[in-house]
Amino acid sequence: MIQFGVKFMDEKRIAAAIKANSIFAGCDDRLLFEAAESGWICDAVFDAGDLVCGGKGFESSLGIVASGKLKVARRDGERQISLNTIGAGGCFGASSMFGSNDMQTIVTAASRTKVVFINEDGMKYLLRADCELGLSYISFLTGRIRFLNSKIRSFTGGSSSSRLSSMLIESADENGVCRISGCAELARRLDVSRASIYRSLGALEEKGAIKRDGRTITVTDRELLLG
Repeated sequence: MIQFGVKFMDEKRIAAAIKANSIFAGCDDRLLFEAAESGWICDAVFDAGDLVCGGKGFESSLGIVASGKLKVARRDGERQISLNTIGAGGCFGASSMFGSNDMQTIVTAASRTKVVFINEDGMKYLLRADCELGLSYISFLTGRIRFLNSKIRSFTGGSSSSRLSSMLIESADENGVCRISGCAELARRLDVSRASIYRSLGALEEKGAIKRDGRTITVTDRELLLG
């Protein structure tokens, strides 16, 4: 549970954890100390499987992972579809920071994880006090918009193979690993037939662009995948 005003780490460690995120890399420690002392910043520890945030009732805040790893998913009826993982230095909640306290995604701990939260009042204070931080925050958000636009384009145009290739590249982690929930789910997400998914996966594996192991797909050659 998020409890602003309660801190387990001291201000210096909280500041270091926040500045590990690229948005805050150039932020003045003094401003972060003042925000923490004002009760606008807190930290919390989550065990594997714990819900970090999602749905209604969560205070609007930006979360930064200090240690551990989080899983991000979205609800689709009764199911949860995996979207991303967030490691140390990564953040979540930026798009719902102002104007809404309803997280459209579900964030859970993949392992024991420590998160530093900055609430809306804290972000307003920091953004007003540091113009460069404001530019970094805008740059981050516009980057997210470009990324989402590229996903829309890749998932709504082109052949089934090109849609699948784009999805695999965008969904793969730093090691090129992408875990899928099954071909039926891929077909639904890409709006193509299951037969097309099977053919495309087989063709990509045959030319050496990917390797499959059950529901785990590893991108072995990005150039071949996009070729």
